[in-house]
Amino acid sequence: MLPPRTQLGEEIKWRAFVIFGTLMHCRTVAGLSADDLAEAEAVVGGALTDTVETGRALLELSDADLAALAAQVDNPWDYRAMRTAAAMLRRDGIPATQAMAVRAALLRRVRHDLNGH
Repeated sequence: MLPPRTQLGEEIKWRAFVIFGTLMHCRTVAGLSADDLAEAEAVVGGALTDTVETGRALLELSDADLAALAAQVDNPWDYRAMRTAAAMLRRDGIPATQAMAVRAALLRRVRHDLNGH
């Protein structure tokens, strides 16, 4: 069994991997032709609108940018946060994106503490 701090580090690492995979998936789906997208939506049984929209926001970013972005996004299913972070990364660079992620994490912690959890 890993010590608690090592377990936390492992959780953070794997969450970043999941987010990186989600970002890569979104970018790939955004590059599909209309026919391939329709087929993919039929296979998954639902619309991939958020995935495509997020992927389009990521098309200009390098794999290194995506890796940096993955470390700053907390929820692998929050496509809006991913698009916001991608826009900030393009506009302001990684330091501003990191600062935004820290602020968001602190706000989540304050809300959590205020709710008595």
